[in-house]
Amino acid sequence: MTKLDFKTWPTGSRRLRAALVLLLLWGGIYLLHLLPGWWGLAIAGGGTLLMLRHVLQLALAAAVGPPMPGVDLPTVAVLVPCRNEALVVRGLVANLFSLTYPAELLEVWVADDRSEDGTGEVLRALQEKYPRLRVYPRTEGALGKSAVLNELLARATGQMIVTLDADAQVGADFLTRTLAYFQDPQVGAVQVRRAVVNPQVNWLTQGQRVEMVLDAYYQQQRVLVGGTGELRGSGQVVRRTALEQCSGWNEATITDDLDLTLRLHLNGWQIAFAHEAPVHEEAVTTVPALWRQRQRWAEGGFQRYLDYAPLLGRLGSRKLGDQGVFFTSQYLLPLGLLPDLYWSFIFGHYPVLGFLINAATLTAAWGMFQGQRELKVPLLANLQGVLGGSLYFLHWVPVMIFTLIRMALCPKRLNWVKTPRQAPNR
Repeated sequence: MTKLDFKTWPTGSRRLRAALVLLLLWGGIYLLHLLPGWWGLAIAGGGTLLMLRHVLQLALAAAVGPPMPGVDLPTVAVLVPCRNEALVVRGLVANLFSLTYPAELLEVWVADDRSEDGTGEVLRALQEKYPRLRVYPRTEGALGKSAVLNELLARATGQMIVTLDADAQVGADFLTRTLAYFQDPQVGAVQVRRAVVNPQVNWLTQGQRVEMVLDAYYQQQRVLVGGTGELRGSGQVVRRTALEQCSGWNEATITDDLDLTLRLHLNGWQIAFAHEAPVHEEAVTTVPALWRQRQRWAEGGFQRYLDYAPLLGRLGSRKLGDQGVFFTSQYLLPLGLLPDLYWSFIFGHYPVLGFLINAATLTAAWGMFQGQRELKVPLLANLQGVLGGSLYFLHWVPVMIFTLIRMALCPKRLNWVKTPRQAPNR
């Protein structure tokens, strides 16, 4: 496969393309309602069967054990972008210097990107305690996490690049567990399971706990069947050669992880998933914070399809089908819900997307149940988690509708949208 040079790949006209997607989706739903008899439902039912076929393949895939750690250990650079992270960065730095990995093979880089809360002072104090800590004070340059990561990458020398958010906590054996996957030369990156450290705060954090369990389950199963494993920002390890082949992180996106996911797959790399090496992080605790965070995730996730749509055929049929199922369930169905209900009311029809929506709902519930079951959650608590998680996930519908309409109407300005922290220094 010819490798792609993403430095010159165009990303313009996103507003026009987002508007076109809306028009095609809503127009398509209208046409399905116009079809005589049950033809509209039959077509949507066919799409539902294709989705369920793929989900059944995922459900039947048997998990395999993690690879054994290798003998030859690579050099590793841990990159941590920080903006106003004085509350949590001490805990992260202490955690990183407790990793069981040869000191001469490990670099720890923390960037202070124009913080206003004393993060720089905290990092300078930490350097006295941890002389090997490398602090990069950033006073100018492009906004956004991708720009910071690219500048850190240019300074780091590791063969493997780890990115973590400032609130992250990992196990002492995090590196040996994740690096074992790179014994497969086709693996360009590894994503680990994300786990919430504050699920007890309120119903929002409980919902996010179940959300991460669901994500981990389907990530694991998608990789097992040859689908597209995906990066999640914090807790990802990337082979430096693969990263450089993809031109580093895209500074024209707001979700560096999702964008890099497609770049890696389009260049023929595989992304492995390490369920056994979790990264623990904070969940947001308020509705406004959740709304801002999910808008960013929704926009960045959708944006990558707008950018790379002409290239998706390079993924191959298995990965393309996998992406199609999850793109439909995560993006198209929420966007089509309201127009479908409107035309159903006008024409007196059953919603043509009803089968698909029910299938997506059951698929999510199954993933929550199985994911919690793998984590040994008791049955009653598991069922409560599935019910609470299903209600929590309703927020994705207004987030997706609002975000894509805004993408189609308003220009986007790249900003570092920081997730607010709650935990004290650890």
